[in-house]
Amino acid sequence: SEQHPKGTKLPAVATGGDASGTARGLSKMPYVRDTRRSVGLAGFRLTSAHMANATRFPDRVGLGDYLFFDEHGMQGCRPMEWAGDLRPYYLPLRALTNRDVSNLLVAGKTMAQTNAANAGTRLHPVEWASGTAAGIMAALMLRGGELLSAADVVESCLGDDLCPLQKEIQKVAPIDW
Repeated sequence: SEQHPKGTKLPAVATGGDASGTARGLSKMPYVRDTRRSVGLAGFRLTSAHMANATRFPDRVGLGDYLFFDEHGMQGCRPMEWAGDLRPYYLPLRALTNRDVSNLLVAGKTMAQTNAANAGTRLHPVEWASGTAAGIMAALMLRGGELLSAADVVESCLGDDLCPLQKEIQKVAPIDW
């Protein structure tokens, strides 16, 4: 133990090897904060402008909010630029799709979004909202024994009325503020 300035001895605090599986208590694998992201159908990517302007997408499938765009700078890279302050925002279904793989659904950090948008979506509640929407969409795409493409589902959600997917999501999670 180390000597505290007031003379009190404090026990040493360290992560035990039994918790991490290593001799020194360090992680076996590095934590990777960022990842590759999808490019959605028709090249769609959620941007900081969409979020700062609280764009209400017709194909909205979830909500997101945070105090600010939470940037963690990367050495050797220029700082991110945002199109305004982060406001409560909508998650569009197109951000859960992939331009090149018709039935691939993505969620969380891999959504079709810019690096700046990811600074506002990388939080667990938003990841859960996108994962919920992707899971419900996958079930809907398989319903009835005929496989629907992501493009079919997105197209059905681009009108003025709520589509079947949005109605299903609303049973378990909000899609409007």
